[in-house]
Amino acid sequence: MTEQKLNYNSGTILVQFCCYQHSVFMSMLCWMLIKSTKYQRALPGCFSSGVSRIIQGLRRRKREWVIPPIAFPENHRGPFPKEIGQIRSAFKEVIYSITGEGADQPPVGLFTINKNTGWLSVTKALDRETKHKYIQAHAVEADGELKEEPMEMVIIVIDQNDNKPIFTQNPFLGSVPESSTIVEFMTVTATDEDDPETDNAKVRYSIISQDPPQPSPNMFIINSTSGGITVNSDGLDREVRAEIR
Repeated sequence: MTEQKLNYNSGTILVQFCCYQHSVFMSMLCWMLIKSTKYQRALPGCFSSGVSRIIQGLRRRKREWVIPPIAFPENHRGPFPKEIGQIRSAFKEVIYSITGEGADQPPVGLFTINKNTGWLSVTKALDRETKHKYIQAHAVEADGELKEEPMEMVIIVIDQNDNKPIFTQNPFLGSVPESSTIVEFMTVTATDEDDPETDNAKVRYSIISQDPPQPSPNMFIINSTSGGITVNSDGLDREVRAEIR
C-alpha cells in the first residue's frame, strides 16, 4: 500500500511505501506528477538522495543465480590445457579473471581462464587423493570497473578407481583352539584411498592361498565384506601343524 501527499504551495511530495520494489517506481511517478502540473519543483534533497541510494543499491544487488559446480575426472590424459567449462556474463566487452586455489594460490597455474571468452581450462592431470575440490572466485571487469559481484566457483575432481586396498597391518596374527570347527576367530581389515562415497572405495576380501594345504585346502573361509575369518573344516591339530598361513 502506498500513500502520497502533494503540498500545492511548496510543491513537495510525501510518499510512504509498503515495500522496497515500489520505492523506485513511485519516485519516477512523483517526478512525472510534478512535471505535469504547474507546481513543478525539485524534490526535497532528503527524498531525492534517498531515491538515489535505492537505485544504487539495486545496481549493486548480488545476482540471485550461482555457478553450478564443474566436475572433471582425475588422471585425464589430456591433451592440456583442457577446457572444462565456460563462464558467461550478460555484459558485453568484459574481462574474465579467477582467483583462489589452483589459480593464483597453490598449486598456482593449475587452472586458467580466457579473459575474453570466459573458458576455464585445466593445465595438467588432477589427482583426487591429493585434493578432491577446488574453490575459486571469478570476476567480470571492464574499463577497470567491477561489473558483477565476484562469485564462488567450485571444481570437483571425479574419482577413478586408481588405488589398491592396503591392509591396516601386516601380518595379521590369529589363534584358534585345535579341533575347532565353524568358528570365527579373527578379522582382517583394509582401507582404500578412493572416494568413500563411491563403490571405488569398497573393499572385498578373499583367501587366495593356504600354506600348507593340509589338512584341507579350504580350512578357512573369509567374509567378503567384514573380513571375518572362520574355521571351515575339522582337522586342526597343533601337534601336526602349529601354524598355517
